Amino acid sequence: MILIQSIEGDVATNEVIDWLLFQQIPFVRINDSDLLTIEKLVIENEQTKIIFSLNGKSIDLETISAFWYRRGSLILKKFEREIIPNSFNMFTGSIIKELGVISEYLNQKLTSIHHLNKYEDNNLSKLIQLEVAASCDLKIPNTEVTSSLPKALDKRPFITKAIYTNHIHINENWSIGGPTVRVTEEHRTISGLPSLIQEEIKKKYEIRAFYLAGEFYCTAIFSQNNPNTQIDFRNYDRSKPNRVVPFILPNEIKKKLIRVMKKLDLNCGSIDLIVSKDQQYYFLEVNPIGQFSQVSIPGNYNLEKKIMDFLKYGS
Repeated sequence: MILIQSIEGDVATNEVIDWLLFQQIPFVRINDSDLLTIEKLVIENEQTKIIFSLNGKSIDLETISAFWYRRGSLILKKFEREIIPNSFNMFTGSIIKELGVISEYLNQKLTSIHHLNKYEDNNLSKLIQLEVAASCDLKIPNTEVTSSLPKALDKRPFITKAIYTNHIHINENWSIGGPTVRVTEEHRTISGLPSLIQEEIKKKYEIRAFYLAGEFYCTAIFSQNNPNTQIDFRNYDRSKPNRVVPFILPNEIKKKLIRVMKKLDLNCGSIDLIVSKDQQYYFLEVNPIGQFSQVSIPGNYNLEKKIMDFLKYGS
């Protein structure tokens, strides 16, 4: 049986599940709105037995053949309020921390079996990504984290982007996008919190490469001629969409990217690259749990089925 951890309404999860249903492959989906209850957790004689329940259904970890971490968190059901006397309410915080330790343990156990992605991939630093990519002989934009604009602004253009995420989460249902923007003269006086500043690479086109267990599925995005998408193709122009076509990476770039993914301990992820006007490849970042439909659909790669195959067959 395949276990999927996701969030409600995630389209990619739904599309992979459609394939599981078509192939009649048994699966269980856990959303981060679901509450799990530990029925049994026994560690004895080098063997571990874990049984948890989801919506009244018992699930034995031994029956899980593959695990796909898509999104979300494992949430363990807290004690009912009437079980905890009022005099012990002061210990609620400690109880929550202990449940967190159990959740972390479950995450580790799930990623000890055949899996695609893991919960820890959520916290993969962009700065570490850039450092690892450079160590694997990939070109990266000149990068600086600073609380004031670099003096080099007079010499060449810069862009700025979020260090952690491109979205500000207002609540579980609403987030504000934070795309890459060009640093201009009017920003010169801005200072305060550290900001990620990068040299702006004049691009020929962008590449979104979906990596799955050693294989690459890529598209080239011709975003440079549209003012809306010139800096960041995620500033989608619905009236005049960017041209997106299948693309094959040079073998040399593939080998370097595989080294990056292995060093980062990732077996899946969406990689963003830029090809400059002088035909140089620049690594920007990898999102381990990013969307892949914008590669799957225009590239006609049918990635949803390939993910199903990986979970079922391991390849």
